[in-house]
Amino acid sequence: AGGEAEELAAAIAEVLRSRPAAEWEQLMQEHDVPLVAVEMRNPGRFALEDEDMREQGYMVQVHSPVYGDYWRHGSPQQFSAHELTLGPWEAVGGHTRTILSELGYGDEKIDRLIEERVVETPSSED
Repeated sequence: AGGEAEELAAAIAEVLRSRPAAEWEQLMQEHDVPLVAVEMRNPGRFALEDEDMREQGYMVQVHSPVYGDYWRHGSPQQFSAHELTLGPWEAVGGHTRTILSELGYGDEKIDRLIEERVVETPSSED
């Protein structure tokens, strides 16, 4: 039985190699056969490049004063009663001063930590 299964698998593989995956997917859809091409891009690249992901709001374009316009991941869940607010990602160190201040550090100490490159703020990256 193992030999026959291997022969059948080899024959099917040979036939499948005769057309691109997208063509097989289209052909099978026309005949109501559940078959989809394997997505070869990594999930992040797929999300960035797939038009349907953008149309469905899983990728959104935002503007950052630091990075300009770019696409970012949207929300995987969307509820009708709530409007989503999706802005740019914070620049590296964007919350450094706020967090250190909340921890009790004074401005002079924070400035020294930035100067000594112990921590970063967006302006310390210049």
